[in-house]
Amino acid sequence: MTQHSLTILRNKFTQRSFAWLLILGIGVSFSVCEHTWNYSTLKSFQLESNEVEDQLAEGSIVRRLAIAGFGMLGIVLVLMPGKYQITLDGPLGILVVAFYVYALMSVLWADQPERSVRRLAVIVLMLAGIMAVVRHLSMRDLIMATALIGSSFIVIGIIAEIAHKTFTPWDLSYRFAGTAHPNTQGAYCAFCAIASYYAWRTSRTKISVAWLAVAVFATVFLVLTKSRSNAMGFLFGLGACWYITTDTPKRLLMTFGLPMAVAGGLLFASFVGVGLIDKIDEAASGVGRGESSITTLSGRLPLWENLVRRSTLRPCIGYGWDSFWTPERVVKVSAEEGWTVPSAHSVPIDVLLSLGLFGLFMFSAVIVLATWRCAKELVRDKKVIYGFPFTLIMFGFISGIFESGFAQPSSFDSFTAACSIAMVAFRRREEEEKEDDESELTSADHDDEPVQTQRKSTGVPWDVKEWKQDEYHSANKRKLTWTEDDDDDWGLKS
Repeated sequence: MTQHSLTILRNKFTQRSFAWLLILGIGVSFSVCEHTWNYSTLKSFQLESNEVEDQLAEGSIVRRLAIAGFGMLGIVLVLMPGKYQITLDGPLGILVVAFYVYALMSVLWADQPERSVRRLAVIVLMLAGIMAVVRHLSMRDLIMATALIGSSFIVIGIIAEIAHKTFTPWDLSYRFAGTAHPNTQGAYCAFCAIASYYAWRTSRTKISVAWLAVAVFATVFLVLTKSRSNAMGFLFGLGACWYITTDTPKRLLMTFGLPMAVAGGLLFASFVGVGLIDKIDEAASGVGRGESSITTLSGRLPLWENLVRRSTLRPCIGYGWDSFWTPERVVKVSAEEGWTVPSAHSVPIDVLLSLGLFGLFMFSAVIVLATWRCAKELVRDKKVIYGFPFTLIMFGFISGIFESGFAQPSSFDSFTAACSIAMVAFRRREEEEKEDDESELTSADHDDEPVQTQRKSTGVPWDVKEWKQDEYHSANKRKLTWTEDDDDDWGLKS
């Protein structure tokens, strides 16, 4: 083995070591920050308003240390040699940078500057971790890391509930919480299921079926959390990805058939005199979600009306990054609404309160551009690997209507989604193709073997020439040739 070969192997080993260190840091940091061992023992899985006030005022020293440690790790790894170069690849990257620069500037007019500075410091440290992911992990690495970390959170939650004797899935009022709120745990389950599904879709090994089993496992516990927003986001994300990649007849059937079926069901229900809303409300209460009527979205509609009225006091620039939710306002809004309100329970309203209409416009533009980029890669170039960020964005679109987690990348689910968007925004498309060029859309039966049955008289699969042409025009400029020496086989010489 030559010295050059040894150098290449050493560099690859170093890069993989950095990647595994980063994945370990992500798992440990968010495990410390977001998990409480006895959370399943809390009544109704809620803290009292005075406890939330104390947390906002004092914070957690352990959480601060975990975030600071992860941020420092991210900064170090960004400076270390990595597989990918960080670059502004088009308007999406520029718009992301502009949004966070505007967020940093919001300190100048923040209602509570000290609080805003602390929250922005957390975001800066998280952004360092995101840039480290962009530098060292491929999209497939991120998918597998999300599946592994998410499944570990679920398993730890099961163990915690068994230890506290709260694991009773046979009880109709049971909600799986584990070590976090059921809504938070539902996001872990949904992201684990989505990541495991795409790990299965892009895997070329014989153990790929194991990823499918993990996806089913996570989906079962997503149902057990009874988190409606996460369940809707999960179904909508996968359904939207299927919709844009399926063939035209199925798309037309879904486009016209589903609305007609829903309209027919509503018409039939009104004809037979069924109070549909009342029935749905009763069903929601019957599965242990009877905290409020479904017509008020569990008390969210009155809350949103209250907060939108407050946002009109600073409509254009907002109160400053995360500066609205002071301990005093949490107590006041909670007293007005009659339940503990630590956030707006809606990403658009939280962004509106923090950064005003200007910030909400930039945030929305980032989401729209990221969705467009991923959809274009899926439909035009048939890259199934981009289905992962597309599905997460669609999930966040639905979940973000009812929850505030995606407003900032400080939780595991929002951090993962932000990483996938950052890979699209700050990495050249050709660099991802070098790693994932074998992850093209496969057939529905997930056949891993090359298409050797569709031969012409030359003895070469029909799609080899197209694959060769696509590879030739990619940035790595690898020269691939196909041989016709053997009618029973075909080869590629690089």
